[in-house]
Amino acid sequence: MLIFSVRRRGLLAYLVLYSRLQGVFDQSWKRQVNMENEYRKAELVNLGDALAYQERSVISRALLKNSGGTITLFAFDQGEGLSEHKAPFDAFVNVIEGEADITLAGETHRLSGGDTIVLPANVPHAVDAVSRFKMLLVMIKAPKADA
Repeated sequence: MLIFSVRRRGLLAYLVLYSRLQGVFDQSWKRQVNMENEYRKAELVNLGDALAYQERSVISRALLKNSGGTITLFAFDQGEGLSEHKAPFDAFVNVIEGEADITLAGETHRLSGGDTIVLPANVPHAVDAVSRFKMLLVMIKAPKADA
């Protein structure tokens, strides 16, 4: 388990760079091959403003989606959450604003704006909004190599 703080500006710069790499050129270098995702052009996204809260709801917006993984922004109203579940891949969660309890394998961690936690594959986890909060979920669909 890894918990650390991420500077928002650094993460935003990474997202802008990643969005610029969405279209890749095939081997002929003659035609552009677009990856499947919501944004087709480089676009600056303010994560705090990109998604509005909705009363008694959890809403999400896919920022990037392709065969290699997803980057999804979530907005949780206070008291809402995601029940315990497992994912087949590691997940990287960055809290953009607000406060949340993330339970990982039965241990609860309180995260607030700027905090990050890595959720290992196949480990039960749940999310509960202590206050209204937004989080960025990065899931890379690459299986771990056996050590």
